Amino acid sequence: MIITIDVTRDDIAMGLRGNGYFSRGYCPVALAIVRAVPSAPRFQVGPEALSLDGEVVPGTALPELVRRWNENFNRGGEGVPFTFSMRIPDELLASNALYLVRIPRTHMVRAVDG
Repeated sequence: MIITIDVTRDDIAMGLRGNGYFSRGYCPVALAIVRAVPSAPRFQVGPEALSLDGEVVPGTALPELVRRWNENFNRGGEGVPFTFSMRIPDELLASNALYLVRIPRTHMVRAVDG
């Protein structure tokens, strides 16, 4: 399924810049995906695709716009809100069982209420 995802000012404000895409558990793009797809498992936003337990999830390639935005943000560039669409495999949309996958705490996406 193709999902439209809005990365908001709040996502950016909660996001931490870092040498990677996990930023100690807070990635603006990941926070936006969790909000758009609440049933999605805990995942990692890698440089090119979503990953579970360090393995790339087939069919979750990040659009070029997202890859460039992440790279710029993590290097200290301005984080401007944006919208993008990407494919999320149907099995991830419906699967809460994948929440049981063990991912190191530093790589987990944390949904933040508010």
